[in-house]
Amino acid sequence: MALPMAGSSSGPGADNGTDVQRLKNIIPGRTRDPTIKINLTSAKKKIYTTSDKFEGTVSIECHADTPFDEISIELAGTARTYVERMATAAAMSGRSQAFHRFMTLEQPGLKHLWPADRILRVGITYEFAFAFTVPTGLLPRTCTHTVSNDAVREAHLLLPPTFGDKEQAKIAKLQDDLAPDMASVRYGLFVQIFKYKQTDQGLKSVLITGGVKARRLRIIPMVEVLPPLAVGYGEGDYHMRQEKRTKPGMFKGKTGTLTIEAEQPQALIVDTTFESDYPVSTMATVSLRFDPLDQKITPPGLGNIATKLKVSTFFSSTARSQFPSKSAATHDLSQGIHSEQLNLSARCVNNVEWEKRGPARSSAAARRDSANSTISPATTAEGPNNIPIPAPSLEYRPEIAYYTARVLVPITLPENKFFVPTFHSCLLSRSYQLKLELGLAGFGAGSLSLKLPIQIAALPLESAPAGGLGRTATAETQTGTGTATDEDEYDGDDVWDFFEPRSMTGAARPVRRGSLAPPVVGGVGSDDVLPDYSPYVPSAGGRRGSGVVPRRRSSARP
Repeated sequence: MALPMAGSSSGPGADNGTDVQRLKNIIPGRTRDPTIKINLTSAKKKIYTTSDKFEGTVSIECHADTPFDEISIELAGTARTYVERMATAAAMSGRSQAFHRFMTLEQPGLKHLWPADRILRVGITYEFAFAFTVPTGLLPRTCTHTVSNDAVREAHLLLPPTFGDKEQAKIAKLQDDLAPDMASVRYGLFVQIFKYKQTDQGLKSVLITGGVKARRLRIIPMVEVLPPLAVGYGEGDYHMRQEKRTKPGMFKGKTGTLTIEAEQPQALIVDTTFESDYPVSTMATVSLRFDPLDQKITPPGLGNIATKLKVSTFFSSTARSQFPSKSAATHDLSQGIHSEQLNLSARCVNNVEWEKRGPARSSAAARRDSANSTISPATTAEGPNNIPIPAPSLEYRPEIAYYTARVLVPITLPENKFFVPTFHSCLLSRSYQLKLELGLAGFGAGSLSLKLPIQIAALPLESAPAGGLGRTATAETQTGTGTATDEDEYDGDDVWDFFEPRSMTGAARPVRRGSLAPPVVGGVGSDDVLPDYSPYVPSAGGRRGSGVVPRRRSSARP
């Protein structure tokens, strides 16, 4: 039978729409691909958090009768990293990459809604309802690799936040989360239509042409406030105490030793409802001590104290057994680190009030080597004004009076950035460091600095502790109401970048249910392959039912 030409007509202005539609049903290609739409019927948000429920429907309309064997609707979470290895030997240079699908929740009960003959007919719109709740944690099989302690496993089984999804941020006009190109965490709804195919390896589920649709979701889970880090004196990533010998001038002798120290500040708490109009802030307490060499010497003049926030992203192409550190990322070719430093504020402290304390009356106040200081060295005593006293310096003389002071430093996050909570996963981490730099008055006096760990937690407004609660962005850019639109959807070939490792050949992709792509370490031109981890391969049955369950937190922490 001869087919009519798409442009043919029986006369000027004749309607040939019927013939064109018939061609779409017959000619193979993209015109026959199913049209899949994901509609969120519940109140739509820009950001979801733990225990938030979202529901809606998936509508499928085919332009040709389409046989199928399975339709799935999943909530998926994936992590992707790559590390550029710069080595002197050419064989060791290149890029190592990793992909981890750490969560899959599948909508049950769809089978009863499928057509009995397993054929999607032309002219019929099929609708399937779905409902998901953001879980509180991941299944233990998500993290099965070797870890150094239970605290690492505990952290790896917590839900990581959406992170580094630059395509979503561009579409939704979200603020910069300071994530590098080398690391990302993504969530979204994933609709797939499969057809079973017999192969040499057995029966496999193969995705039909055009039978895929994805919608990105931005998830920021609740993160509890954790106890302070156990930081020893002189550790590389953090410095809780510093001593400096003071001089009245460049060519004059020393007058004593000035000591600065601080404990880890209270956590910065982001409101997960993003309804608070207050900035995210907390307070750091800095303790000062001056040990003069002579009874007549007074404390040196102080200048400004500047605060900076160092945002560090750690990423790896192999599963990590420990919490990340700068030294590990430097010496391990499979790990990388990306840091950005933000200036927060600077304030003058030249009017600080020093309190003079009399000479020691017993041997208990004898000098002590500062190398013996611990995580909280300011525990020797407290004065009448409740000022913690730092431990004596190396220059301390018990027979000479010394001076102490305290400076309160407000810490407020900038509102032009989006700060995800502190987290640690199998492949990547985000941590924050607070840098305090105290300048001394006088020519060539120099400065002292501290590097303190600080946590960013995420809690709902009603359950957060007092102080330090707020938002990290304006409500207009983070939340909204109404029904989701196509502008927020993300579909097409790039959905494989979203949920799956990239195809090695670039050809039509069969969906490997229960199997994962082999690890690949290649050169600069090998970024078309993103490997998975064999320890992450689920048991028989693939991703089916690999959901998540609530989990009890222990008191262990990094």
